[in-house]
Amino acid sequence: MTWNNFEEFKNDVGKYPEFVDVALYIAENVAKNFYHYDSEVKPLSYGTKGRTFLVDNDRKVLKVTTDQNEALRAERIRGKHAPGLVGYYDVREITSQHDIFQDHYVSLMDRLPKMLVDDPFLHKIFDTMDDEYHFDTGGMFDSDLYKMTEKQLRKNIPIYFEEKFDPLGEWSTPLSEYTPEEQKRIVQLVIDIIRIQKTMAKFGIETPDLINKNLGFDDGGRLTFFDMGYGREGEGQKTIRKSPYVIERFSTFK
Repeated sequence: MTWNNFEEFKNDVGKYPEFVDVALYIAENVAKNFYHYDSEVKPLSYGTKGRTFLVDNDRKVLKVTTDQNEALRAERIRGKHAPGLVGYYDVREITSQHDIFQDHYVSLMDRLPKMLVDDPFLHKIFDTMDDEYHFDTGGMFDSDLYKMTEKQLRKNIPIYFEEKFDPLGEWSTPLSEYTPEEQKRIVQLVIDIIRIQKTMAKFGIETPDLINKNLGFDDGGRLTFFDMGYGREGEGQKTIRKSPYVIERFSTFK
């Protein structure tokens, strides 16, 4: 659905609430009237509390969510050096006089060029490691690894896995039996997971959602986490800036 003005939108909400895409309405208004992007707003993905859209000629991602904790965490790292976490340009709480728009937040972030799920080899390796370490619920590798530099990790990860146990599952191929290139990719994957977890700890971000579908690769090929949702309730003390306009004053473009 598209609307010529807010009144048309409000009428459709009253008549067909289950068919009205509030997130798309917010995304189009924010992208066109606040960020001044002329390109099409394209739906990208959706989750329990939010949806993402491609904006700025598909160069950036705009997320609309009702998860305040996610917005708080995004605001905490916005503009900061946060290795392994997606870069945020802006985070806002929607300003509105109408209930349908209240408690919505938008965040503008980098678009990652490739997702982990699009790399069959590393996707499988990550999932098998996740079964062992439970990254999705805050699980971690041995604590000694988090004290090492990346150079030390590159040397010690193969030794650690061969001596302790097979990280790829009891019935999987041992690390030493992968090709040298595959071993290199596995070691880099572990380094990047540790990098992400260390950065999250630095910024006080607790989230159980470190799962394959929330990971991608940045322009340099490093694993990057991009979904700050599902953290502990009340986490963080930062405030979220209000959008500088009341959203219903604007209308979407056809």
